Amino acid sequence: MTLERMEAQNSLTFRKNHSILNLMKKIALPLAIIFFIAVFSVLFFLIPNKQTWFSILIPSSIIYFLLSFLLIEHLDIMLRLKRKQKETEKEEEKKTEDEEKETGPKVSRTLRKFFDAAKQGNLGVVEKLLKKGVDIESHDEGRGYTALMHAANAGNIEIVRFFLDKGADVNGKGTDLGRTALMLAAWEGHTEIAQLLISKGAKVNKQRSDKIHALYVAAQNDHLDTVHLLLKYGAEIDLKGLKDNATPLMIACQKGNTKIAELLVKRGANVNAQTTLNGYGYSPLVLATEFGFYDIVKILIEEGAKIDKRNGEIGHTALMVAAQNEHIEIIRYLIEKGADATMRTKDGASTVSFAPAPDSGDEKASEILDILKKASAQQRKFKLT
Repeated sequence: MTLERMEAQNSLTFRKNHSILNLMKKIALPLAIIFFIAVFSVLFFLIPNKQTWFSILIPSSIIYFLLSFLLIEHLDIMLRLKRKQKETEKEEEKKTEDEEKETGPKVSRTLRKFFDAAKQGNLGVVEKLLKKGVDIESHDEGRGYTALMHAANAGNIEIVRFFLDKGADVNGKGTDLGRTALMLAAWEGHTEIAQLLISKGAKVNKQRSDKIHALYVAAQNDHLDTVHLLLKYGAEIDLKGLKDNATPLMIACQKGNTKIAELLVKRGANVNAQTTLNGYGYSPLVLATEFGFYDIVKILIEEGAKIDKRNGEIGHTALMVAAQNEHIEIIRYLIEKGADATMRTKDGASTVSFAPAPDSGDEKASEILDILKKASAQQRKFKLT
């Protein structure tokens, strides 16, 4: 039975009950009077002693009419409650209609219950609503998630398994950006759910409309086990995302997710990948340097990152970025590993010029400037000789 037919049947039942109550209220008092007259008329002829008849009549009539009054009041209360219920339903319907005129159709309360049950892991409610005709592929009114996506996002593996067994589309997409259940599970680090989805046919390399994919978000959120799983099942290690075409390694370097960055590098991620956005270039080494992640810088250099690689249209190097952001430990390490302190950008700015101008008492800025000047002088001398 569809939801529309159920609602129509409920409305018809309400109208019938309301009509019966209204009729009962109208005829209750006349029937009570007629019944009273009939009974005591019979008793008048059956009881020869009129004094006895009167002694029965007076208390009985009081009790009888009191009970009749209570019955009528009860019917009146029920009728008012039914009327109030109907008025409340009409007000809610009008409110919904007004909202739809302003913002478009809203997801019904039944569907909201369905999505909430999927989020909360309430299998009984999910089964009940599916039997009532709820479409398993319905989308919510927010990001357009399906119930399967909500369950995957919340980590409710039993609900996920139930939906998959019922034929839910494992690669179904949300209406906003086109997220999938696998992407949401990867985002939250629900590795067991991700494995279940993959076993049921989830596409590991499927991308959202902005090109973000499961491996990207798992690396972004430091979910090492999920990254292991996705790589095991064929995730493209250098698959790019967003407008700047950043790779999973780049996002791990930017976020400081050392173990994931190391894993990706060991599995063959391109340590010299580069992207540009508005003329500014990003490589894994530059990102790790900019945010001061010394351990990741070491991993990248040891695994073959080009230490003097120019980035973007400006042509800045990792050493310039380290100087600009005052990461003195990384500056020392890069110079130790052979970074060229004599290099200039394409517009002629020297590496030394990226050092912060030392104010009075700023020992760190002064030290950075001294390190770069000393390294530049030595390297220049070495080049000349």
